[in-house]
Amino acid sequence: MSIFLVGNFAIPEFAQEFPIFKNTNTPPKGDHKEAIWSLWDGEKFWRVGKLTEKDQMKYPFLSLCDATALVKNIEDGAFFNSKFC
Repeated sequence: MSIFLVGNFAIPEFAQEFPIFKNTNTPPKGDHKEAIWSLWDGEKFWRVGKLTEKDQMKYPFLSLCDATALVKNIEDGAFFNSKFC
């Protein structure tokens, strides 16, 4: 697998606001309906407790995938909000 830098582009105005991320200590195969969630705005964390599935979809996970996991998730049709890398 090869990764190539193809260029630098300005961030569109609609995407310039820093997102709020979700985080939990529930293992990847754990029951996310029972998970206790925290949110992070780039500066501070705050505990929010349980989130509905709809609310969980509002926030990306606070985690990174390596290139291999990212490719596998794309090939499997997974999307980042539904599973950990």
